[in-house]
Amino acid sequence: MSLSLAGCGGGSNTAGGGGDSGVSTFTPPVGNALSTAILGEGADGLVTDRYDLIGTSGFFYIRNYEIGNEVAHKTIYNSPPRLTLPVRFILPNGKIGGCYTCHRLNYTAPSSNPQVRVPVNLPATTEAEAERGKLTRLTDDVAMDINGMWSPDGKYIAWVSNSSGNYQVWVMDSDGKNKRQVTQGPAIHGWQEWSPDGTRLVYWENNETTGKSAIKTSKTDGSDIVTIVESSEALDRPVWRPDGKYITYAGQTGGNWDIWAAGSDGKVSYRLTSGFEMETNPKWSPDGTRLAYKIAPIDADYPLTREYFMTFPNGFSSPVIQGWNGPQSIQMNDWSPDGKLIAYTAEAVSSSSGEAKVSYLAVVGDINGGYPVVLSGNKTLGDRGPVFSPDGRRIAFWSWDLNYRATLWIVNADGTNLRQKTFAGFDMNPRWSPDGTKLLFESSRNGNMDIWIMSAD
Repeated sequence: MSLSLAGCGGGSNTAGGGGDSGVSTFTPPVGNALSTAILGEGADGLVTDRYDLIGTSGFFYIRNYEIGNEVAHKTIYNSPPRLTLPVRFILPNGKIGGCYTCHRLNYTAPSSNPQVRVPVNLPATTEAEAERGKLTRLTDDVAMDINGMWSPDGKYIAWVSNSSGNYQVWVMDSDGKNKRQVTQGPAIHGWQEWSPDGTRLVYWENNETTGKSAIKTSKTDGSDIVTIVESSEALDRPVWRPDGKYITYAGQTGGNWDIWAAGSDGKVSYRLTSGFEMETNPKWSPDGTRLAYKIAPIDADYPLTREYFMTFPNGFSSPVIQGWNGPQSIQMNDWSPDGKLIAYTAEAVSSSSGEAKVSYLAVVGDINGGYPVVLSGNKTLGDRGPVFSPDGRRIAFWSWDLNYRATLWIVNADGTNLRQKTFAGFDMNPRWSPDGTKLLFESSRNGNMDIWIMSAD
């Protein structure tokens, strides 16, 4: 049995408002090589008595049984088949072979990771007239350049490149000048994140010679390296607590994934979860009082993922855990600046492909799981990576559009005024500049992944 690691999107055809003129509507003919590559093999739908499809947006929720109602308990729900659109930033870096047939985009991972062997090769594209002169390419080599991240002051960009022979963390000025390599050596590095004060980077490391992974920090010139944790088992993407004093990450112990917190000096660590389920993807609220994380159950016939939250009134030794009341099979991606809303993707039924299919679409809702709003309407095949603008008024995300291209979109945080920002593709993983005027993203427009930038307006 393979885990269903929810990754992006949710909902189906509740609208994202007006302003969507120019949204792509052409569907390639059956048998088109690009559509075949993007759609992949697909996957069976949900067959279970544990979930119901609820609401006009078609979200999956855990079924609430009435005591003694054996008929309701035994009713089997059969959902349509699932679209398995390629996605990045979803799976932990461990070996979860069954899932990599769906998540087919190459990224920073050990070479033993099964996903690396059969990635989708995205072609070069011709710039659309609507985009001419509005996009700037910041990297221009033949390497893979991915995962651009703004510094807190917006002056610099950290990203990952294999231009030196293997994946390493680099930093450049926000205009693409003064590129310099941060990490060195035979190990691969990635999943970097800026410290809140912008003076350091935390990143993941994997050394295939020693078989060990590590979470480390360093100054932006690569000096003053601090090892937060080193392990012979898998570790996953680290994040800073907003005060910069702690780093949180997912790691395996005895093959079991849990959430950990460690002091940014590497001198103390806390295991925050210890259940047998797969717990990954920690994300701090902007005020640092609440930690969101994802659970993938492993004891169910169809283990839809769910979101949980921790608070720490008595410190890391005894966190208080709050369950998620919203849709199941989700991947949280961002907090609103005021901490009241979250942007995530949820698995649900959509008809945008021309027939009813289960896909992932971008959603915004409150932290208690209420008021979920589908952001892309029925205008995309599936959505990924929704992120709030610095003022919280807008959300950017990327989607597999109806032309089977990955394109960038912006929508108001209430789901209105949906706008497609790029058309040529393949554009992924938008990141707002700290002042909210620009979007940083990665694209294979020139035949290989590079870091690009464009105006958000």
